[in-house]
Amino acid sequence: MHVLQSTQCFTQPGALRYAHPVRFAVRKPCGLRRDVGTALAATKVMSRVPSVARVVPSLQWAARIRHRTIRAYTLIELMVTVVVVGVLAAMAVPSMVKANDDRLAYQNTIMVSELLRRARTTAVGRGAAILVEISTDGTSDRGTFTIYEAVRPNGNGVSGDDTPQPACRYPTDWTNASFKRKIADATLNTQADAFVGIRTRLQVFTSATPTEYTHLYICFAPSGRTYLSTTLDFAAAQQNVAPLTIDVGRTASGTSTFEGIRRRVVLSAGGTTTIQLI
Repeated sequence: MHVLQSTQCFTQPGALRYAHPVRFAVRKPCGLRRDVGTALAATKVMSRVPSVARVVPSLQWAARIRHRTIRAYTLIELMVTVVVVGVLAAMAVPSMVKANDDRLAYQNTIMVSELLRRARTTAVGRGAAILVEISTDGTSDRGTFTIYEAVRPNGNGVSGDDTPQPACRYPTDWTNASFKRKIADATLNTQADAFVGIRTRLQVFTSATPTEYTHLYICFAPSGRTYLSTTLDFAAAQQNVAPLTIDVGRTASGTSTFEGIRRRVVLSAGGTTTIQLI
């Protein structure tokens, strides 16, 4: 008999390899030693599985590492953040206030433009002369607009003065309250306008240098023509051939000087209106 010391079974290809020498008493095929090989293989597998004693400490160590890496904000960090946010908000508030004031001035510009457009549309649609009265002095009166329709006595025995009168001049008598009827008005003298400092400026560009007015009357005829007059007497009024402008904007505190964004309502000789940014 021969005693063989080897690290693997030499008779069965693909058989289990052993980590330590196995001594066989008799040189026989490995199939006869399956019980021994199975036991050794099981021992090898179990040696690779970590014990509970080794696993639990490792889990505790990992938990401690995660606990150390998760941090909250400190009181100093929170205070610094609050201070930075407060400084940024303080810097943004003035710009936001001015933007809100400019928005109010823009709304007033739209209102003035729509009022003039309505006057012209009513004149053409009803076949009546429409009078627009504008007053502004930049201080006590920031802008007042009133629309009147020229009327005359009804015919065919019908009582009342409801018939549209198409003439801006004679025979229309704008001084007589019975021959005009108020149909709309608008004002820029509200509390919000006064707080912001809204102001309007009325000008007529008859030459390179415009003429500024504080009180003016504009008459829209059904034919599309416009007439200007500083009084209610339109008997000698001539057809308007120069553009009329109404500047709307906000003023600096305690002054009548425009500041910020200013818009201009332009009334052409034909009665059409446009808005310009100046």
